[in-house]
Formats: sequence, structure tokens, C-alpha cells
Amino acid sequence: MHRTISILFLTMQLLKIIHCLLLFLIFSPYGLEAQLTIKKINHLLNRKKPIDAIYRLCKSNKEDPFLICIKRTVDGGHTQIIARIKDYDKYYDILVQENGKKGYLAVINEMIYKKGADILLKNILFKIDSLHLTSFVAIHDSIYNSLLKIDSFKTFSIKQYAAACGSGGVASPEFAEMTDLVSRYDTTSLIKWIQHFDYESKIMGATGLLILQKKGIQLNNSTLAIIVHLKKLNVPINQCFGCMSWDPASSQVLLDKEIIEFTKDFIRL
Repeated sequence: MHRTISILFLTMQLLKIIHCLLLFLIFSPYGLEAQLTIKKINHLLNRKKPIDAIYRLCKSNKEDPFLICIKRTVDGGHTQIIARIKDYDKYYDILVQENGKKGYLAVINEMIYKKGADILLKNILFKIDSLHLTSFVAIHDSIYNSLLKIDSFKTFSIKQYAAACGSGGVASPEFAEMTDLVSRYDTTSLIKWIQHFDYESKIMGATGLLILQKKGIQLNNSTLAIIVHLKKLNVPINQCFGCMSWDPASSQVLLDKEIIEFTKDFIRL
């Protein structure tokens, strides 16, 4: 009899704990708000000007799930938003791009950070207007000597130009990879980075190439022309150089001489 009562008591206590955990998960600022925001973005994508509407959403949320939200003008005058939304132990990387009335592309990917890298869990949304894609790919390929494929957009994830981010001064996984390429004088791989449609990768690749140029490596005219183009384009990027050593509000292109010298301190040559 006493044993039965004890089991019932423990069962009730366990159910109470589970109930509390469920309430926490449902009403956490990350989670419910993140899911609602994804639904809002899906709704806004049906409007004529999704970029402006989504950017206003980025800046207006009271319970803000956005970790990153950058609006920028990229090649061909196309407008692009990259955004990251936090949701418990995972997050959503969002790419929306449009060119006036010529349509747009939109990608939402569910991601997780594991073992020092961003891992794609699944694609939530992949919507591309063929006219927009054709226009952007043609412009991009002509400038960067690239051959973009549709899968490149589908597997989109946000990169970070981060030599020493946060109080611990940790490099982002992709920045660490770039520094490894520089230490091995791997210009072939770095040139492939500047051909990627992701502008964070472009800037990291260009930075690595400029550092190698300062070390005496000769770059061909085609590569130098792309780097000059990136300097003039001056696309804002997702970057971090530590809370104490860098202005986190700054997001200019990082290809001037001072930045190159600053970045070299974090690369083992």
C-alpha cells in the first residue's frame, strides 16, 4: 500500500516537472517568438516588397529573436538581407534577395552549431524566381569568373569574418579555415572563396589573398580585378573583432591596409 502511494507521488512530481519544462519551452522568448517570426517572414514573402517588410520586422520585434540582421546592396544593384534567428539549441539562417520587380529568391535553413561548425539540419524554405536567379547568376559569373549552381543557394548559411570574437577572442570556424589556407599559401582555394555567392566568404578570401600578396605571392590580373571590385562595392558584412577591440556596430568591407595589418596578427604565417 505504502509502496503504491510512493510510486503515485513520484509520478505526480515527475508530471509536474515535465509540465513546467513544457511551459518554459513554449513561452520562452526563444522558441515561440522564433516560430512566430518565421511564420511572419513566410507571410511577408508573398508581398511585393518583402525585403523592406522583413527588415522592418528585424528592427521592430519587442521579444527580438534576431541574432543577425543585415540589409545590403550587392552585385547588380540587387538588395539582400541575411538574418539569423535563435530557437533554443538551433537557429534559422535566412537569405532574401530581390531586384525591383524582377522577382526574388528566399532561403530559410534550420541550423545547429556542433563540434565547432555550423551544420545544416534541413531546408525550411527554398523559393526562387527563375528570372531573378538568371539575372543575378549572369552578373555574378561575369564579375567573379564563377559558375554558380542552384544548390549553392539552397545550402546557404551565414559566415562570420571574426578573428577574435567575444571576450574570449575566438575566431569563427570559417575565419580559422581561411587562416589555415593562408598559412599553407593555398591561393587556389582562396580564389574559390572570392567566387562564392556569400559575401562574407568573398571578403575573407580576398583578405587572405592580399596578405599573401604582401608576403610576395603574385596574384594574376583577374584576381586583382575582383579584389578591386569588392573594395568599390563595399558590402556590409557579418563581422566581429571582439567586444573590447572592435566596434560591433561597424560593418564595412575589411580590405584596407590597416585591417589587413590587424588581421595578420591573428594568422600564423
